[in-house]
Amino acid sequence: MSKIKFNLIALVFWFIGLTQMSVLLDGMTLHPLVYAYVFGIAAVMFLFPILGKQDLALSTVVTQTLHITTFGFVSLVTGGPELPLFFVGAFVVQITLLIMRGIASPMADFNAAAETFVLGTSGLRMLPRTEGEEAINHELYRARRFERPFSVVYCRLPEAAAIKDSSDVIETDFINWHITKNFKDRYQRAQLVKLISSLTYKSDTLVEHGDGIIIGLPETESEQTTVFVNQLGSMVTDTLGINPIIGAAHFPDEGLVYENLSEQAQSTATLWYDDKPKDDTLTRNGDVMVGLKERRRIEEVAEWVNKMPHPTPEGRKVYQVLKRAFDIAAVTLSLPIILPVMAVVGLLIFLEDGDTIFYMQGRTGYGGERFQMYKFRSMYVNSAAIPPTEVVLADGSVRYMWPEKVEDDPRITHVGRFLRKTSLDELPQLLNVLKGDMSLVGPRPTTWELDKYTAHQTERLSVRPGITGLWQVSARDSTNFDERLLWDMKYIDKANLWMDILIIWKTVMQVFKKGGV
Repeated sequence: MSKIKFNLIALVFWFIGLTQMSVLLDGMTLHPLVYAYVFGIAAVMFLFPILGKQDLALSTVVTQTLHITTFGFVSLVTGGPELPLFFVGAFVVQITLLIMRGIASPMADFNAAAETFVLGTSGLRMLPRTEGEEAINHELYRARRFERPFSVVYCRLPEAAAIKDSSDVIETDFINWHITKNFKDRYQRAQLVKLISSLTYKSDTLVEHGDGIIIGLPETESEQTTVFVNQLGSMVTDTLGINPIIGAAHFPDEGLVYENLSEQAQSTATLWYDDKPKDDTLTRNGDVMVGLKERRRIEEVAEWVNKMPHPTPEGRKVYQVLKRAFDIAAVTLSLPIILPVMAVVGLLIFLEDGDTIFYMQGRTGYGGERFQMYKFRSMYVNSAAIPPTEVVLADGSVRYMWPEKVEDDPRITHVGRFLRKTSLDELPQLLNVLKGDMSLVGPRPTTWELDKYTAHQTERLSVRPGITGLWQVSARDSTNFDERLLWDMKYIDKANLWMDILIIWKTVMQVFKKGGV
């Protein structure tokens, strides 16, 4: 803001100086067209600040070409101003351009930031047309090579579609924004992209395509595409109150390249109606088994995560270094407080039954490697562990879920109940953090081994497990492993140090409320 203030002050003094130009030029005055150019440049830059972001050389060529053309025309008709005044006029025009660029560029940045904030588009992963077309064509190359299915879905909202309450006001974080029709259309489109993102994965590709969005779905047969289309139509209709226009095309029968498939999907697009059959569970290859209503609820709770931008590859590398340094520093600095607490907890455990204080359990961590996780013992010695719950799906496949918590579990000691309620039984895992087996924040490690994971679920093993994580502070009571996987995928996709700090803070607040983790 200091830069724009400086340039505004410079502009005021510049305009004052122009009024005194005749004194500086020993009585000669600038041609009235020069003043018209100066005020014209200022007006255009204020009205369209994005012009301040254009290339300086190009802006200079355009303004000076107009000045030269006008100078030449006036010279032919009236004899024109003297040549020295032409150069003075060119100088005045150029200085005005430079000052206005210094004002317009920050204005454009502010406008873009405000629009991004209101639209909530900073965390969206939709690609521009050229980049997205290349990405889908790369996927099509893979589909051709391995003879795999690939589908393309086109989706847009009808023209002049109204927001659910037909209002010209958008409320974000308790602020009401009055909007124009053009902005309303972009707002609705951003909402559509958010809904599409909630049903797709990093392997899917979202492409900006005119007024709509192209969605590339690898490994997706036509029947599975129909399920996805109905899921998407239902979610858009229920959330926005608008029936979307959706069409689909399939490789290789209806097209071999992006251009053919997108045109076919767009040409077959029709208004989606809610009377079409739909299944509450997605059945695409490798999909998570979480109902549509639950996925919608997850997206609502995860709004603060969705707004976060996707880190760059370079940013991820820096984050990994900072994350490890943060873990070590946080644990080390907390030891003077933690060690006395651990000593008291250990004494209480020993006094209750005079047996071992610590409990070690095999867990599956980073890269699928097994490690020994430390905890304070909260159960009686030799208590039988409850195995993960097996769920057999309609297709015969088996999924494993966290076992349900047992009310008044007889295996838990009196001290153990307090430790679990306050999460103090997790304190020894700080040793796992120092060893590098775990991090302070990450997906919770499972007791079951790698062979019980589906291929899709192994994504949560691409980062180090944590003492606390996104799902613990968002859906702590859920035992659905695939539901937790959705939270883990969101964390992995947007992970940054600020998110880690927020998760730790939310965890601390839950502990103080005696909610546990």
